[in-house]
Amino acid sequence: DGFNRGFDRVAHWYSSIIRVLVGSWITIAAMLAVFAALISATVYMAQVVPRGFIPSLDQGYAIVVVQLPDGASLSRTDAVIQQASQIIQKTPGVDYAVAFAGFSGATFTNASNQGVIFARFKPFDERLKAGQSATK
Repeated sequence: DGFNRGFDRVAHWYSSIIRVLVGSWITIAAMLAVFAALISATVYMAQVVPRGFIPSLDQGYAIVVVQLPDGASLSRTDAVIQQASQIIQKTPGVDYAVAFAGFSGATFTNASNQGVIFARFKPFDERLKAGQSATK
């Protein structure tokens, strides 16, 4: 019986507050203003924040993660990593590349079916003259 009286009091208090808030034009106008401000901020941020998955800024390096099917042996992964590393090193604008088989570049754990290649590009000025910028 005491619980029901307390519950009724809280329900009456809550409904009276909601009635005041919904019935007040000032509250409705304030909520619409907040909503309009949030929409405006969203539109502004959508125009300002970069949308690309790959950053448009040339960092001077690339990290290549290679993943073979589950259960692939370390020797098979190493062969694929070495082949990919050779292709990367022959690419114009790449200074050097370091490859690691058996290392997951995404989770930084050991995995026989994964590998990572760290490629360092030549200085930006040299690549820009030759049209080899990562942003082109």
